[in-house]
Amino acid sequence: MDPEFLQLESPVVEQCNRRGGKPAPSPSPPRERQTAMKTVLVIDDDPDIRELVTWKLMQAGYATLTASDGEEGLAAAIAGDADGRSPDLILVDWMMPKMTGLEVCKSVRANPVTGRIPIILLTANAQEVEVESGFAAGVDDYIVKPFSPRELLGRIQAVLSRSEARA
Repeated sequence: MDPEFLQLESPVVEQCNRRGGKPAPSPSPPRERQTAMKTVLVIDDDPDIRELVTWKLMQAGYATLTASDGEEGLAAAIAGDADGRSPDLILVDWMMPKMTGLEVCKSVRANPVTGRIPIILLTANAQEVEVESGFAAGVDDYIVKPFSPRELLGRIQAVLSRSEARA
């Protein structure tokens, strides 16, 4: 190990120094996360928002799938993850190229494979007529941009809890 590296000051380096150059083992996620990790499909054409949301979800113990437009998102919802499991929740931006979030929602609801997946719509537009059209299309909840990470995680947990209660 490079001696200059060990001279740097940080909590990780201090742990390594105390353990003879070996990092501390990573803490295991809480038991409920190990047995019931939920997958969220994040569909947003803005790469910064997509990356931030994905990062916050992963920090909170969620698995994620991502898509950069509506068509790609719909395909991901139908195909699922590497094991073919559908996402547990879809978080979709309203305004996107190729297919809007509202069109994605209608298509998800019309498909027997994806029809019961809860959907949260991200929107910068929270006018009453838009909200009504979203609920009519099958949206379970709305998050208005800009939003806080706490609100995002709280709404995701609430929608997932309601979805599990219905199942």
